[in-house]
Amino acid sequence: GKALILGFLFLVLLIPMQMILGLVRERENRQLSVTKEVSSKWGGDQRLIGPLLVVPYLDRSISNTSRAKAVKKYFYVLPQSLEVQSDIATQTRRRSIYDVTLYENQLSIQGQFSLDVLRAGAIAQKDWLLKESRLILAISDLKGIQGETRIRWQDQDIEASIGMPPQGLHSSLIEAKLPQVPPDQPCRFSMDFRIRGSRRFFIAPAGKQTSVSLQSNWPHPSFDGMFLPGTRTISPSGFSAQWNISHLNRQLPQGWTSEAGDAMYAQLQASSLGVVLTQPVNHYSKAERSTKYAGLFFVLTFAVFFLNEILAGRLFHPVQYLMVGFALSLFYLLMLSLSEFLPFSISYTVAAGMVTALLTAYVHGVFRSRAFAAQLGLFFSGLYAFLYALLQLEDHALLVGSLMLFVALSWIMLASRKIDWYRLAVRPVSNRVH
Repeated sequence: GKALILGFLFLVLLIPMQMILGLVRERENRQLSVTKEVSSKWGGDQRLIGPLLVVPYLDRSISNTSRAKAVKKYFYVLPQSLEVQSDIATQTRRRSIYDVTLYENQLSIQGQFSLDVLRAGAIAQKDWLLKESRLILAISDLKGIQGETRIRWQDQDIEASIGMPPQGLHSSLIEAKLPQVPPDQPCRFSMDFRIRGSRRFFIAPAGKQTSVSLQSNWPHPSFDGMFLPGTRTISPSGFSAQWNISHLNRQLPQGWTSEAGDAMYAQLQASSLGVVLTQPVNHYSKAERSTKYAGLFFVLTFAVFFLNEILAGRLFHPVQYLMVGFALSLFYLLMLSLSEFLPFSISYTVAAGMVTALLTAYVHGVFRSRAFAAQLGLFFSGLYAFLYALLQLEDHALLVGSLMLFVALSWIMLASRKIDWYRLAVRPVSNRVH
C-alpha cells in the first residue's frame, strides 16, 4: 500500500515541476523578446551578399521584325577577387535584468571585377549599356550602417544610395552608379563602412577567390555557415579567424542574367560564412536541463526514505514525503530566480545548499537522529554535486546519466535484496515497527 501511495505522490509532484519548466521557458522567451527589442533599435543579425556588378544590356532575341524594340535586361557579375577585413567591437547593454550583446563592425572590402564572363556569353558587346552599370551590396539591416559609406571605383570616390533589390534577392540594398566601366580591363573597387549589429555576422564568399579575415574582442565565438575558418585563434581577449574560399567551393558561375537570379541568390546566401557571438553560459538552458532530472531526484529520495522505513524502522508519513518532494521542487525555482542576478555556478550552489540544509534540519527534527540526518545531508550534497557535473557535460551527458541510473538501481537492489516483499504486503510497515 505504501508503495502505491508513493507512486501517487510522485505523480502529484510532477505537476509543480511542469509549472516550473513552463516558467523557465517563459523567462527565456522574455529574454529573447528583450534582445529583439534592443536589436531592433541598434541593428539585428547582419548578413552581407556581394558586392555585385550590375550591367544592363539590350535583349534583341525577341525582335521578330526590324521595328520591334529590344528589351532592357540585367547581367550580374561576381568579383574576380574579394578581400574582406572585419573588426568586430562588442559591447553589452543591460535592459531590465537582461544583458544584450551588440557590436560595431568596421568593414573594409576590396577586389576587382572582370567583364570576361559577359564577353564569353551570347550578349553582343554593342548591346552592353556600361554607362548605366551599378555596384550593389545586399545588407540585411540597413539601420545598422553608421557614418559615411566610402566607395571607390577605379580610384574615384562615388556616392552610395539605397537601391531596389532584384527579384529573388530578399534583402536591403545599397548601390552606387558607376562613372565608367572599361570593357576590356579589370575594374578595381573598395568599400569602407561601419555597421552595427547583434549576435551574428555573415558574409557570402562572392569572389572567384575570396579571402575573409575576422577579428573581435569577443572571447566566445561560434563559427557557422557553409565554411569553417582555415585558421582561427581564440583567447580571453578575443578571437581572429581567416577564410580562403575558391569559386569551386561555392558552386556558382561568375555571372548570370536576371532570369536565373532566384536560384543564384539563394545559393549565394546559402554559402555564407561567419560567426555567432554566443553567451558563455545560458542559465535558462541549464535550468531547463536540470528540471528534466527532477523525477530521478524524487525516485532516489523516496527510495532512501522507504528503504529506511523497512530496514531501520523509521516511519515517515506520506505528508512528510510530500513535504520533502516540495522542498526538492523548490530547488529549481530558487536556482532559476537567483541565476537571473548571479552567475549560474553561485546560484546553483546557494539553492542546493539552502535545500540541503532545510531537508537535513527537517529529517533531524522528525527522527531525532543526528547520524541519519548527517547521512542524508551527504546524500543530497552528492546528488546535487552530480547534477551540477552533469550540466557541465554536453556530449557525454547521456552516457554519464545512464551510468548513474545503473549505479542507483544497483544500490537499491542490493539494499533491498533480503526484504521479504510477500511478508511485507501482508504485514505493513506500520504494524511491524513499534
